[in-house]
Amino acid sequence: ENNLYKLHGLIKEKKDSNITTSNTTTFDSITTSNQIPETIQPMSSPPPPPPPFARVNSVMPGSPSSESGLLASDLILKFGYVDHTNHRNLLEIKDVVMRSINAPIQLLIQRGDKVIQLQ
Repeated sequence: ENNLYKLHGLIKEKKDSNITTSNTTTFDSITTSNQIPETIQPMSSPPPPPPPFARVNSVMPGSPSSESGLLASDLILKFGYVDHTNHRNLLEIKDVVMRSINAPIQLLIQRGDKVIQLQ
């Protein structure tokens, strides 16, 4: 999303400077075109969340997990950079925790039919 704002800003600057542009213009390796290829369709809805790779069995009161809002039965979709593709039987979670001592960890969870981001 931030890149889109930057791109639109660059396009506006280009138009404001009265420099003639062709149908396709390149700005620092970002290429824009006034035509959308037929194979690309505008997004009608956000992409689906990643599949869960773990379920929370319990949360100890007063723990960092409890303070972040994590609840028993939550499904873990993302834990820091860990997701269903790279969790290595949950061993990678330990690495994220060890690298994040006294620092927040971004979590993406599914609770019922809602996807929630926690920290």
